[in-house]
Amino acid sequence: MAVSKLITPKDLNKILQGNTAGIRLLDCTYQVGVKPDPVEFRQKYYGKFEELIKIQSPQKKTFLQSHIPTARHFDLDLAMYPGLYQRFAVYEPEVFQQYAQLIGVHRDDQIILYSRGPFGGMLFAAKSYWLFKTYGHKELVLVNGGFDEWTKEGLETETLTEEPAYEKGTFLARDFRHRNVTFEELTEKDADGKDLLERAAEYNLLDSRIRAQFDNDQDTGLNAFVVPGSHLPNSANVPANEFIGSNGKLLPKAFLKAKLENAGFDPEKKTITLCNTGMQASLLNLVLDEVYPNSPLRLYNGSLKELEIRDPGRICGGIKPVGKP
Repeated sequence: MAVSKLITPKDLNKILQGNTAGIRLLDCTYQVGVKPDPVEFRQKYYGKFEELIKIQSPQKKTFLQSHIPTARHFDLDLAMYPGLYQRFAVYEPEVFQQYAQLIGVHRDDQIILYSRGPFGGMLFAAKSYWLFKTYGHKELVLVNGGFDEWTKEGLETETLTEEPAYEKGTFLARDFRHRNVTFEELTEKDADGKDLLERAAEYNLLDSRIRAQFDNDQDTGLNAFVVPGSHLPNSANVPANEFIGSNGKLLPKAFLKAKLENAGFDPEKKTITLCNTGMQASLLNLVLDEVYPNSPLRLYNGSLKELEIRDPGRICGGIKPVGKP
């Protein structure tokens, strides 16, 4: 029987009251900001975590103000970097490893992740979950409902004036970046002259954005001057937000499975998930891991924002006639 990827705040609290050796609790609080200039970042800051961790940010301020006791801040702006085509590009394993060690993560730790904000407070924790999987770490759990659920339960929080220096961890990053599909893989032609996107029927090609964006009924976040439509042809819309219940927690597994089945998901097929920047798709990947842990699953980390730059004409599904709503 597969072990759940989720833990309740009450169960986490019980763990924290006991022996926490081998447990590393990471607060993945994040606020999406303007993408830094990728060339300047590469020259000044790439992999320089001792400098980056000293920079003040809204997410660090929020973390310091209130977080679950013993948690350490895991900042996506440090764990990933701005690439030429991707808002959140993936470091080489030996580089990411330095950041994980800097915040005291050990190679055999049971990593417990939580965040706050969108999608039941689980969006950024889910991105962090998939990132750690990209580096081969297996012992990963998310707090169902995130920090908001923790505070709803009336559990203790902690405040810091500054983030302390931690004893260096022993985290070992392995290269599992094949869990992310690249633009080059998606567009490479086979012997019949077709690329992967043209063979989408062979895959579960899942767009995890909200329905209104997929259907072109609201701002898609894409540049309408270069992108003709709102989604990839042959992709299925499986919105990640619809797996979060009205109580702010991930729906029970039976409901998750039913929603996937209703969306036409085939667990026997290989799956590729996407959104705009790989964030919502990571939450969908968490759902898929929870329900079908053995189903082959990959994330298009660059997602539609990368295609917007490199091949915008491919985003041609959902085109609406001029003058019609």
